[in-house]
Amino acid sequence: MGRRSIDRATKEFLERANCLRVNGSDCSSSSGPLTWNTAVKFLMARKFDVQRALQLYQQHEITRRKEGLCNFDITVEPLRSELATGKFTILVIFLHQSTQLPTA
Repeated sequence: MGRRSIDRATKEFLERANCLRVNGSDCSSSSGPLTWNTAVKFLMARKFDVQRALQLYQQHEITRRKEGLCNFDITVEPLRSELATGKFTILVIFLHQSTQLPTA
């Protein structure tokens, strides 16, 4: 698959997936549009078949909603104590400025 085909598939996926997000059909509707890198990950998992990648994305969001994985508050137990163990890498760029990392 050529670079143009990949770009075209990614643009189509982003348009369609972000339309789903705007319409509130997933638990990420308030967190802004999907990124290019996220779109490529879903597309790579389905060999750049846009329809199959969208189905995977929708299943991903259904699972997140069903399992209560839409919002994480790192200041609330048990997540706070798990993060304090040091077993996980915390990407500070994703934390809100007002949020402080839990300390042991």
